[in-house]
Amino acid sequence: MKLQSAIKILRIIVHISFYLLSLFIVLYIIMSVMKLSGVNINKEINPSNAIAVRSFNSSVASKEIINQQQTGSYRQASSYLFQPNPNTPAGYYLIFTRVLFFLISLSVLWLLLRVLDTINNTSPFHAKITRYLRFLAFLYIGSDLLGLIDYFVMRTFLNQEFPAMRFRPEIDFGDDLITGLIIFVIAFVYARGVQLKEEQQLTI
Repeated sequence: MKLQSAIKILRIIVHISFYLLSLFIVLYIIMSVMKLSGVNINKEINPSNAIAVRSFNSSVASKEIINQQQTGSYRQASSYLFQPNPNTPAGYYLIFTRVLFFLISLSVLWLLLRVLDTINNTSPFHAKITRYLRFLAFLYIGSDLLGLIDYFVMRTFLNQEFPAMRFRPEIDFGDDLITGLIIFVIAFVYARGVQLKEEQQLTI
């Protein structure tokens, strides 16, 4: 497959993803405003308005099992979905953080579009792409750091609402941080390529 064809296909995929995510964010905001206004849309737990938590209460968790070699043990932690009422501090906070993370994802797609458009319209080595890659790296790193802050804030809400259950939010920390650092390295290498190209053009 030629490079130009691959770029066109990627641009189509990213464009579709961008518009679908934009539509989803708008619908999510509308649904959230309706719920805050008292409209009962759905009584069942909606994963988009809930967070996965685990209970470490000794009466809820199963008995600790130790292997015969005494080298390790395990205890099953019970999983739940915590859904705060919309008109509560935890409810407002959950809506805010959901929208914030959605916007970060939308920004990532927008930057990818800018990169693909720049490659398609000019030469592959362009200073704009270096800036876009650095912004991408900041978004990924910032997203992971926000996720860590979100963990401790939501843990505080859980301790206040259900202290006996010892709920802990599930967290996936590190993946976006590593991705952001890798993109930073790529951006530095790319910036060096742009510099060499400019020096070559001056030499000619």
